[in-house]
Amino acid sequence: MSVSRSRSILSPNNSGNFEANNGIANGNSAGSSIGIGAGGSSRSSGYIKDRYIEELPSQQLRLLCEHLDEMQVWMQLAEVMQLRPADVKFINQQQELGKSPSWQLIRKWGIECKHTVTELFMLLWKNEQHHAMRMLKDFVERKYQLLIPRSQPRLTMLMANSDIKQLNGPINSSSSGVSNSNNNTSISSYEQTAPTSTQRIEQDVREFARYMIEISYEELTEATENWSEHLKLGRGGFGTVYKGTWKCTEVAVKQLQYNAVNGRDSSKVQLQQSLNELKHLSRYRHDNVLPLFGYSLNGEKPCLVYQLMKGGTLEQRLYSKKEKPLTWKERVEICLGAARGINFLHVCDIKPLIHGDIKPANVLLDVCLTPRIGDFGLAREGPASVSRSVTVSQIYGTKPYLPQEFLRGKKLSTKVDTYSYGVMLLETFTGLRAVDQNRKPHLLPEYIKGIRKDQFDDLIDARQPVQNGERDMCKNLILLGSQCVAFEADDRPEMKYVYNTINICKIYPE
Repeated sequence: MSVSRSRSILSPNNSGNFEANNGIANGNSAGSSIGIGAGGSSRSSGYIKDRYIEELPSQQLRLLCEHLDEMQVWMQLAEVMQLRPADVKFINQQQELGKSPSWQLIRKWGIECKHTVTELFMLLWKNEQHHAMRMLKDFVERKYQLLIPRSQPRLTMLMANSDIKQLNGPINSSSSGVSNSNNNTSISSYEQTAPTSTQRIEQDVREFARYMIEISYEELTEATENWSEHLKLGRGGFGTVYKGTWKCTEVAVKQLQYNAVNGRDSSKVQLQQSLNELKHLSRYRHDNVLPLFGYSLNGEKPCLVYQLMKGGTLEQRLYSKKEKPLTWKERVEICLGAARGINFLHVCDIKPLIHGDIKPANVLLDVCLTPRIGDFGLAREGPASVSRSVTVSQIYGTKPYLPQEFLRGKKLSTKVDTYSYGVMLLETFTGLRAVDQNRKPHLLPEYIKGIRKDQFDDLIDARQPVQNGERDMCKNLILLGSQCVAFEADDRPEMKYVYNTINICKIYPE
């Protein structure tokens, strides 16, 4: 079988995304074969000629890598592929630079070592990556397609088959509870025996969502035109979001998906995080928190239904070349609203709710650019005292937005959100990304620390003109952002201080 060298394949660009690139890199990195070679024979009516991975359409490879990145499974796949330690180290380094680890993995194993699509398909099957298998379905023979499960398990089935905590107690991403970092005593996780009756499970779900509307899956299927591709808004960590029209109202519908990374335990974590979002959004109502309209449990896949945010995300408005740059007033009001919302989560109850994944992509905007904080799948309760932290057993979130005490010490406090917000504030007023491989240091907080305060003028986003008074305002907000990303958690302000400072700093010329 000949290999086409002129076919367009993907490579990551400077921001870690994918772009078309003709030709491939040569190398002899070690990799394992699953025993299915290219070429094959035409012995069945469902025969599809096998092809090398490098011959996959670029768009298909892009979507596959994006999905595998979301599932965070490249390490497991690398182990099965028997990649050399040096290759794994290289991929880790590329990931720290903001590049796609899954693309680096596919390039090393699939392209440089000339593995086939069928080999990759079988490897995904062994790792229970069923959605990824579906993405390659049209490129393998019928007999391999039959390995794909017919449908994803319903929510109640997943819950019944996993040792998940009862939903009327706290949901933590840690299955072993939380410990107080000041006195090393254990904080109970309220872990109880999982209910065995699916009817009981649904009752538990409806208990904490009793003030929410339960929507039939059929209605949502109709609202999204049978989950039409042209209505797809994007893909999140554990689901795909569609635009829909329900009851004459435009909505965003997140269709939850569960793909086992490490078998049943991973499905349990994914389920907990999805239900975490339902639990918190049904409880915390605020002008700057994304409104959840309802949920659906009675169909093939569980769904959450949100208000449609027609203004997109702060990330899109900051970096899209198609959009007009946000004015300074718009940026200030967006950051002010986000700070107000985060402060509400921190102070509205005895224990603060720590969002855990504050970033521009999770700040959604309505048509008037009012910010709403979304994606509560990683939210966790913190200690009752704001001066304390708790130690968690597992880390989730987006690395460039997380402080070292959380990444290395697993210490969770409200100051984690402050740090994440600070990175976002710096992005908003400098126009610089949180991580850039062409910048040294690569991480924005480290880059800002190397610049003197009298040079902050040079940091202001040059895409937007600065009028009288706005220059000092921008410099003050960059300074505030640098305070929020202080290395020591105790040196970072609480969000109430951040909100009040922005209020004092804001200047809008006539």
